[in-house]
Amino acid sequence: VGLAQGALARSETPAGESALGNLIADAQRVATNAQISFMNPGGIRADLDSGEVTWGELFAIQPFANDLVSMDLSGAQIKT
Repeated sequence: VGLAQGALARSETPAGESALGNLIADAQRVATNAQISFMNPGGIRADLDSGEVTWGELFAIQPFANDLVSMDLSGAQIKT
């Protein structure tokens, strides 16, 4: 389905972010035309190696029947 110029890991920084988690959240944000997106790091089950990317590899990363959900929230609601 694509080509990864470099490997993307799910290992988290002290802030709880990862390169792969950020990519997934960005993809979800673009797919839903949202301003922000949240990604549960526990849902990322594998790293992405560099090179050819297959559907099977993507399914190994997120092996769930996840649904994308869009909603309108205020900043206060997000903070809460």
